[in-house]
Amino acid sequence: FVPKNIRYESAERSVQKALDETRAAEWNKYVKFGAAVPIRGEELRTLLDQGHVPIPSQWVEIDKSEHKRGTPGYTPKSKSRLVACGNYEQSDGLRSDAPTSDLETHHIVSAWAAQAGVPLQSSDISNAYFQAKPLDRVVIMRQPRGGVGGLEPGAMLLIRVPVYGLTDSGRGFYLRVDAEAATAGLHKSQIFPAFYWAKEGDKVTGVLTTHVDDFLYAHFEHGRVIIGELLSKFEVGTLEHTELRYCGKQFTQDENFAVALDVKDNTRKISKIQIGPNRRNEDPVTKTEEGQLRSVIGSLSWVARQARPDLLYRVSKLQQEVNGAT
Repeated sequence: FVPKNIRYESAERSVQKALDETRAAEWNKYVKFGAAVPIRGEELRTLLDQGHVPIPSQWVEIDKSEHKRGTPGYTPKSKSRLVACGNYEQSDGLRSDAPTSDLETHHIVSAWAAQAGVPLQSSDISNAYFQAKPLDRVVIMRQPRGGVGGLEPGAMLLIRVPVYGLTDSGRGFYLRVDAEAATAGLHKSQIFPAFYWAKEGDKVTGVLTTHVDDFLYAHFEHGRVIIGELLSKFEVGTLEHTELRYCGKQFTQDENFAVALDVKDNTRKISKIQIGPNRRNEDPVTKTEEGQLRSVIGSLSWVARQARPDLLYRVSKLQQEVNGAT
């Protein structure tokens, strides 16, 4: 489930007020981590004269609790992120590949936690890209529409770390995590580059998979020390165990350490296909109906692969029947 981007200009005043607060909080993070330095005047002109071309930026804003909309106790939770429009940067020669956790590693960690009889845990790294390896090139960014941090309109931002939106932002953070994992004593899988484990002798003492800034893991005491050493290198945000959300799925561990996965939040968001009352079963689908069909099948495909293998054949059959559907 991917939350919809909120348009500030057309949002209700109460939403705008909440976004004003989250925008200020986001800029404070830029300042805290030294992610960007305001430049103006002669300093800015010198960089521009050297041929450095500024890139635009924009606010990306969502309701983090949108997946709970329509359920009891739903409360909006606004989030603002100042994003570089990296598609305007000259990116020739920049590598953008950054391994993330595979579905199989989610199951490996869950199964290991259940078998070992230890808690399944997750944590997220706060402001992850700000904690990545520093940039080795000059990137100048314009302020987003409406400005930022009370800066005068003519000021621009000299970017020092791979902020969200740059071509190699994800890779910059992955490289730092990978290096810190090796330093902490974790071993990396040759099959799944974002999957690590700790071991003492021949015994595996902890397993961990990473999806950008979200970590899913389980451990014995020895593994706790090693994984803790990795986490200590970053500013960690939310810590969860027993009941947690990871990569759009809900993980629940019972008192016997068995782990169940569900994707109910995603399933609830799949809309029914609208068919007119005068349509006959043998009528070819219209373009509009075909579009709805493809959308529903796409959503069902994700649901089936993530947590409903009993639906895989039927979803596959639907995919084969789209062309020429009635």
